[in-house]
Amino acid sequence: MKTARTLFRFKATTAFGLLGLSFVAFAQGTGSAKLESYSSELTPNEVEERYLNFLKSKGIKIFAVIDHAKAAKEAGLTMPNTRVVIFGNPKLGTKLMLENPQIALALPMKTLIARSGQQTTLSYKSFAEVLKEAKLAKPKISQKVSGLLKAAALHATKKE
Repeated sequence: MKTARTLFRFKATTAFGLLGLSFVAFAQGTGSAKLESYSSELTPNEVEERYLNFLKSKGIKIFAVIDHAKAAKEAGLTMPNTRVVIFGNPKLGTKLMLENPQIALALPMKTLIARSGQQTTLSYKSFAEVLKEAKLAKPKISQKVSGLLKAAALHATKKE
C-alpha cells in the first residue's frame, strides 16, 4: 500500500520532471540556454545504455535516471520515450560549489534522451555555459568536462 508520503513524492517528482522538460524545450526554443544535441537512429534504450556505460567507465557517478514516459503512463498519460540522466563528479562539483554555491542549481549535470519520430536525441546544457552562469572562470576544467561530455554523447549516439 502506498503511503501519503510516497504518493506525494511520486506526484511531485512527476510534476517537477514534466515541468523540467517543458523548461528545457522552452530554453532551447528561445536560445536562452546553450544546449549540445546529438541525434541517433539508435533507440533511447540503446543510447541510454551506451551513455551510462561510457560515463561509468570514466568514473562518473550516476545519481538517477528519470523515466518521464513511465511516470506519464502511471499518471494515465502518454508521451514518447523520454529520460533524464543525472550524473556528476562529487569531488569536482563540491569544489565548484564551495566557490559559488549557486552552481548547485545546475549540478549535478543532466542529460535528456528523447525519442521523436525515428530519431533519438541526446541533449545537455553546455558545461561552459554552466560555469559562465555561475561566474566561474575555469577554462581547463571547462575544456576537460566539455570534452568528456562530447565523447560520451558521440559514443552513445553513433552506430558501431
